[in-house]
Amino acid sequence: MELESHSKVLELVGRSYRELPMCSDLQRLTNVKILNEHGYIKHPPLPGAGTLAKLEYIFVSLTDVLLGSEAIQPMLKSFYQVFTEGTDITKRQMEVFLESIGGDTSPVVQVLRAINQSTISPVNIELKKSLGMQYMTKDVKNSWFFEILTIGPVVRQVVVISHKREQSLDNSFQYEWLLSFYFEKKEKGGMYFFECTKATLGVTDLMYSLELHKSDNKNKRREIELRLEKYALNGVIREASKRHWEHYPVSADESMKDKWGVQEEEEESKNKREIQEKQYDNGDRYVGELEKGIRNGFGEYQYYHSGSIYQGYYRNGKRHGKGTVIFKNSSKLDGYFERGITLYGVYTYSSGDVYKGDFGDDKFDGIGKWSGVDGTSYFGQWKAGVPHGQGNLRLGSNDAYSGQWQNGKMHGKGTYTRFNGDVYVGEFKEGKPHGHGKYFFSATNTFCEGEFSNCYFIGGSTNSS
Repeated sequence: MELESHSKVLELVGRSYRELPMCSDLQRLTNVKILNEHGYIKHPPLPGAGTLAKLEYIFVSLTDVLLGSEAIQPMLKSFYQVFTEGTDITKRQMEVFLESIGGDTSPVVQVLRAINQSTISPVNIELKKSLGMQYMTKDVKNSWFFEILTIGPVVRQVVVISHKREQSLDNSFQYEWLLSFYFEKKEKGGMYFFECTKATLGVTDLMYSLELHKSDNKNKRREIELRLEKYALNGVIREASKRHWEHYPVSADESMKDKWGVQEEEEESKNKREIQEKQYDNGDRYVGELEKGIRNGFGEYQYYHSGSIYQGYYRNGKRHGKGTVIFKNSSKLDGYFERGITLYGVYTYSSGDVYKGDFGDDKFDGIGKWSGVDGTSYFGQWKAGVPHGQGNLRLGSNDAYSGQWQNGKMHGKGTYTRFNGDVYVGEFKEGKPHGHGKYFFSATNTFCEGEFSNCYFIGGSTNSS
C-alpha cells in the first residue's frame, strides 16, 4: 500500500546526498544486490569480498545500466584515485568520490539516495505507531538488506527495495516489511535524471511465538493482525497462524528457533503417530514415525538398490522439512525439502568438495557456491547441475573469471584474470576467448585488441596501454 508518510519519504529521497547519511552509512550501501527484471545479477562481487569490492560492484553495476558501459572506465578512474585497497573508507572520501561522478546530477547518486537510515526511518515510525506502545518492536540482527531492480533493456524505471525484520520486545511475534521506491527516468533541458515518484510499503511475513499460538492468546493475535492488516500482502495474515519454523525465511532470528511456530497441532499429530518399522516390496526399509501407515514425522529410510540412507522429516509420505541423505560413496546432502523436492542444501562430496545453495530436480539449480579442496571456487548461477548464467570462478592457481556461463562453460561476455596479472576482457565461446576482446600483458604493459578465435588472436591492433 502507499505510505501515510509518502510525501515525507519522497521529500527525503529528493534531498542532496550531502544532507543524507549515505556517505557514512556504508553498512547499508554495501549490502545491495542489483538485478534486472529476470533476476540477473550485474557484476556480482566474489564471495567474502571486502567493503571496497562491494562498493565497486554497486557503482560499476549502476553505471553500466543507467549510463552505459562506456561510462564505467571514467568512473573507475575516479574510484581508485579516491579509495585505496586495505584502508578504511571515510565519509570525506565518499563525498569527494560522489562529487567527482556528478554528485546530485548523477543518475547513480539519485537512485542510491534511497539507501540510508534517514529515508527509511519514516517507515519504521509509521509501523511502530500502527502497532502502538503495547507492541513495540526491535531490530532483528542482520535482517536488513536491499535490492535495486532495473526494468527494461533501456532502463527507464528503477525500483529500490528495502527488506527488514522487526521483533516485539517481549519476543512474542516477528514480522518483515518491504519498502519500494519507484524511480522514473525523466528529461529536463537535455539532461536525463531519475526521480522518485512513488513509495509503497508491504508486510511480507508474520510469525508468532509458541506461547502466542496457544488458543487462549487468540484475541492478542487478532489484535496484532488488525494493526498490520492494511499493510499485509495477500495470505500473510492467514498463513501466520499455521506456519512451522522450517517454512520461515532465512532472515528470521535463528536464536529464537525453538520458541517459534505451531506446537499444539504438531504435538496432537505426534500423539497419533507410532514408531514402527516398515519393509517395502523393493527391499527398501523405513524405521520411524507412521500415521495410518504413512510416513509422517521423523524417520530413517534405507534404499536397498542404491545403498543411500535418508534421515529426516516426512509429511504425507514425502520428505518435508530438514533432512540428511547419506550416499553409498560417503557423499552427503544436508538439505531442506518440500513435498519430496530438494529446495536448498549443502552437498559434501566424499573428496571434501562442497556445494551450498539452491536445488531443482535434485540438481544444483539457482544460486550457489561450490568450493573445492584445491582452493577452486565458483559462486553464481547454476542450471541442471552446472554453472549457467552469471558467475565468478577462482582457480587454485589464482586465475579468476567473472562473467557469463552456458552449460558449464565460460560463454558470452566476461573477464579472465591470470595469476601473473594478464587480463582478457571480451567474448568467450565454449570456455575459450572467441569473438571481440582485449588482452592486457602485465609484464610488458601492452595490449592487443580485436578478434579472437578458439583462444588465438587473429586480427586487430596492438599498442601500449
